[in-house]
Amino acid sequence: MLAHSPSTLPHLLSLGTACFRETSLSVYTSELVSLWVAKRTSSEYHWKKHVPAARTAGLTEDQISAVASGNLVEAVWSEQDMALITFLDAVLSGPEVSQAIFSKAREHFSDQALVEVVVIQGYFYSMARIVTVFGVDLEGKVQP
Repeated sequence: MLAHSPSTLPHLLSLGTACFRETSLSVYTSELVSLWVAKRTSSEYHWKKHVPAARTAGLTEDQISAVASGNLVEAVWSEQDMALITFLDAVLSGPEVSQAIFSKAREHFSDQALVEVVVIQGYFYSMARIVTVFGVDLEGKVQP
């Protein structure tokens, strides 16, 4: 589907590569962001693609289930994870993040890391919309 926009395709691919290979974030953090955005944007495609990567990155089955259900049982998350999820949820709900949430996130993440979190969520939000709006299934086919 992205090939229908040859002027944006290489830039989106470059951004995707940068989001997962060139940030200061751990793979664990990147995959947690990916799963949370997939859940919040109802992107089954991205969910199915990133659950295996999340497992490899160290997310537990309890954590993956917590994201899937939207039930953030604090017992399965570290304080750092909760700060990230709360920040990410505020970013997705937007348009602003409260000072309290931002301050808590800054206790655990650098400004660079938080910018990268926002960029990754933006990338996945865009990709999720492309997948859902155009009906791309897991095999890359477009629904009529």
